[in-house]
Amino acid sequence: MPRMDGLAALQALASRGLQTQVILLAAEVQGTQLAEAARLGVRGVMLKDMAPQKLIQCIRTVHAGGHWLEQPSMARVIERSLQRDQGGRRLAAALTARELDVVRCVARGLRNKEIASELAINHGTVKIHLHNAYRKLNVEGRLALSVYARDSGLA
Repeated sequence: MPRMDGLAALQALASRGLQTQVILLAAEVQGTQLAEAARLGVRGVMLKDMAPQKLIQCIRTVHAGGHWLEQPSMARVIERSLQRDQGGRRLAAALTARELDVVRCVARGLRNKEIASELAINHGTVKIHLHNAYRKLNVEGRLALSVYARDSGLA
């Protein structure tokens, strides 16, 4: 959607008090997004790669007052969520608490000076923590670190 994503649209509907039966149709759904969608009143969840017949079943079920969570889709969501949780635990075990803080800042797109300011540490100390994180996680560069952090559920 050009102006907002599905969750933002749901939040707008909820803020206006509109009682609408909503089906979330997405290319991919993460566990946190699924939880937020449920909190905002989503009645059905479908992934875009599902067969059109399943979408029709979903619409009919939700229209009749039911809920729809397509089993294979949700199994993939749960599996991805578990993999991210496991990756996050591995990441937390490999890095010190301060290195984790720095990695989270990098994943948010902050530059070294901004990280130093936010964490109240020296610019050189940020570089040391980054170097240690690169070495411990066997990644080369800031972009690879950001991707690793995102895939591990830190971003």
